[in-house]
Amino acid sequence: MRHITLILFFFGLCTVGYTQSVGIGTTNPDSSAILDLSSNAQGFLMPRMTTAQRDAIVDPADGLQILNLDDKCIDIFIDQVWRKNCKHMLDTDTYLNYFKKEVRFCRDGP
Repeated sequence: MRHITLILFFFGLCTVGYTQSVGIGTTNPDSSAILDLSSNAQGFLMPRMTTAQRDAIVDPADGLQILNLDDKCIDIFIDQVWRKNCKHMLDTDTYLNYFKKEVRFCRDGP
């Protein structure tokens, strides 16, 4: 019985983990990021799906993001609602920043 207790104790020590960042394309990931991607020739490709597929996600977490193929917008789930982040869906003179809860009016040109 004593040997089993010692084995379980050492197994417990081996499974104790610590928080660290994961880096892809970098040997020194930023400590404030859980995932740090770095590349000079490639970009990040987020999950792409239709609105119906997006709506089928069970209990989405706040901050979950997808590229909506139906309207070519990035959809972000915040406060139990899917919100659109797509400037091209607004007229060319106005940009609404939903995430800072402010409205900015910009004009293209003079």
